[in-house]
Order: sequence, then C-alpha cells, then structure tokens
Amino acid sequence: MPSYIKLCQPARQTKSKNRALLQMGIAIALSTGFLFGVAYRYIIRSDR
Repeated sequence: MPSYIKLCQPARQTKSKNRALLQMGIAIALSTGFLFGVAYRYIIRSDR
C-alpha cells in the first residue's frame, strides 16, 4: 500500500501543476486578448 501511495502522489502533483499552468495560460490569453483589443480600437480611432 505505501508504494502505491508513493506512485499516486507524483501523478497528483503533475495534475495540479498542469491545472495551474492551464489557468495561467488562460489568464495570459485573456489579458493579451484584452490588450490587443484596446490597441486595435486605439489604432482604428487614430486612423480616423
């Protein structure tokens, strides 16, 4: 049983790491998208 628990722990850790990376990626994508949208609007306004 102890060996089984030891084998299970690293997988759990990697899962949490992957989830954290996914959340970070989503946050970065949202922030970059927002910045690009603001820049795009600013460029369109400056052109007109």
